[in-house]
Amino acid sequence: KTPSELRKHSKEVARIKALYQKKLEKEKKDDERRKRNEERRRKQQYREDQRKKREDFQRETKLQQMLTVWEDEILANWDKKEGFLVSKAAQARATARNMAMRDGIPSLVRKKVWPLFCKNNLGITEAVWIEYREIARSESKKNKNSDTNHSAHLAGNSAAEEKIENKSKLMSYMLIATDITRTFPVYAFFQKECPMHDELESILLTYCFYNPTLGYVQGMSYLAGHLLFYMDKFNAFVIFANLLSTPFLSAFLSLDATNPSLLERYKMYEDLLVDNHPELASHLHLEGISPDMYFLEWCLTLFCKRLSLEVVGKVWDLWFVLGEVAIFKTAVALMSILKPKLLGQPFGRVLKGLATLPQKVKPDELMSAIQKVKVKTAYKRRLDALKEPAFTATKSPPNSRTLGSSQTPKL
Repeated sequence: KTPSELRKHSKEVARIKALYQKKLEKEKKDDERRKRNEERRRKQQYREDQRKKREDFQRETKLQQMLTVWEDEILANWDKKEGFLVSKAAQARATARNMAMRDGIPSLVRKKVWPLFCKNNLGITEAVWIEYREIARSESKKNKNSDTNHSAHLAGNSAAEEKIENKSKLMSYMLIATDITRTFPVYAFFQKECPMHDELESILLTYCFYNPTLGYVQGMSYLAGHLLFYMDKFNAFVIFANLLSTPFLSAFLSLDATNPSLLERYKMYEDLLVDNHPELASHLHLEGISPDMYFLEWCLTLFCKRLSLEVVGKVWDLWFVLGEVAIFKTAVALMSILKPKLLGQPFGRVLKGLATLPQKVKPDELMSAIQKVKVKTAYKRRLDALKEPAFTATKSPPNSRTLGSSQTPKL
């Protein structure tokens, strides 16, 4: 090679070596950067894991402390009295209310606490439960096997009346059977292959015979099913029946658009929404969205159909402690959380949001929003006029038969 070619070759070799060296340095820097990022991520993950462990520990510690208070200070003294002026029972009830409103009731003691707040005003005993359960079980078998005349105790009716009654029974059985599998469908607790399916069916059918005037109304399966998560069938039935007899649920279960009690509750909800979120209330009004399009369902199921189980449990804690004002405050608090996603949206999207978005609401988020809902004194007086607190049931449901009566109630 000529000297010029050699010089050119040497320059090319040097250039290639420089590029290669630069590439090695870049790869080394990239590798160091990758290692630093990985180390940073590991440290962040470690800190996150430690944070979660601390939170879990604090949550478990708080839960254990709450359980100790509920078991040793509240439930143990609920019916005890000391002296003439100081009542341990009164102190226990006051502590229970304060804790329930602040932190909710631990799920492990709800089976004991809820029955204490929801008094058995109907006087349902285990003997009454067993009798109506057996009647429902017997009638259910008959109606599942045939839709023809079959009951000797119906002999006093005319053939036409009997045919109408049997058809009505079959419709009720079919409706209950269909609704059970639709109850909390995400969790599949009440599908046909699950044990809780039969328990829920037993409660609903028994209630139809216990209170044939009301019978079964869609939405009841959520109420009874939610109670079964925390207690046995008998106690669930007692609370279920007493819940349905409250003025609040009686108004919504009537499904009568002209019912003054129902209309007044619609108005109270709208007024509370206007007081707290006038802009959202105005938007709903302009879009033609009325409470019967969403608030009715929230009340019929006490939010079971739209909120997560954890959140619903806390809402029910407030319902048992405060009465129906808790439902109005919960509804308005829920609307305040959904407000950013509802304002400015058209009719269809608002209704879709009201049906789907509540499921994503977190317990602490809703409890905080509930505390911020302002209730005026005049509003409280209107609640008093509706016979607040909610648990003021009549002693026995209309047209239910007494224990030992020879007449079998009909759906």
